[in-house]
Formats: sequence, C-alpha cells, structure tokens
Amino acid sequence: MKVIYTENIGRERGVCYRSQFLGVIQDATEVIIDGEIESVEQAYLDAGIKVSFTSRDDLSTKTTEELKVILTEKGIEFDPKTKKADLLALLQE
Repeated sequence: MKVIYTENIGRERGVCYRSQFLGVIQDATEVIIDGEIESVEQAYLDAGIKVSFTSRDDLSTKTTEELKVILTEKGIEFDPKTKKADLLALLQE
C-alpha cells in the first residue's frame, strides 16, 4: 500500500493519506512525504520501507480538484470535465 503524508488529503483508491505521523503503517510498501512532517522518514527507513519526497511545486502529484483550483486562481478557463493530464497541459502552456 502506498502511504502519502500531506496536508492535502486525497481520495485515491489504494492510497492511505495521513496529515500527521502516528507511527509506521506496517502494510506500507512505499511512502511519499509532501511537506514537513517530522519523524516520518527515519521511522520508515528503519522499517525497511522506501521513502520519497515530493515538492509542492510538482503539479503531477496534485489531484484533479487541486489542479482545477490552481487553474481557477490563475484565471485559466477549462471544461469542468477535463481530465488530469489535460489540466496539467493547460498549466504548462
């Protein structure tokens, strides 16, 4: 199971989202840390679980809804039914 530590809790199927560290999730196969959450990295490394980090500026890690908010804030028009890949393309233009 992929575990993501972030302030922006999503609803991606098969992913466990956490906004704070309460202990190692033993079923985790991959951990992604988005932001500054203390103690997470070392605890998972000690448990032998791969840890990676994402930058807040990495748009590919944003949900479709988060991308829509960013586009709206920038005044970029889009169809509400637009898929994530197309939303990313609009932001990269």
